[in-house]
Amino acid sequence: MKTVAAHPRATRLSTDYANCLWDKLPDELSPHWPQDPTLELRPYAELQDHVVYMMSVPELKDLCEILDKLLECGQIYKCDTAFASPAYAIKKKLAGYRLLVYMQQMNSMINDYLCLLPNIDALLDHCDRCKY
Repeated sequence: MKTVAAHPRATRLSTDYANCLWDKLPDELSPHWPQDPTLELRPYAELQDHVVYMMSVPELKDLCEILDKLLECGQIYKCDTAFASPAYAIKKKLAGYRLLVYMQQMNSMINDYLCLLPNIDALLDHCDRCKY
């Protein structure tokens, strides 16, 4: 199989910021910041039931492993709520499964939160001049 060379700038950025790029999940959630948005449900939002998706034994096994790992790391926590978005185990191309949470219904029921996003090119140019 032929390997494709990475863009030189991407290679340099990935080596310069290797401490920010992880191959595994962190052991704890990032801290809560005052500027974090609060998501609010729209008035009179109604929750709808979904059809139960039948999973194969390998899908269910890997989904349980993924959820156990996320619970162990503190990335998710158990809660008793009237609504939960459906979660699926999707097969990866090479091996294993990936967690997919279908958030369409939840996203349609929350109020829009509008904020300006910075231009990624401007951020990369700014970071290019940074010294640490």
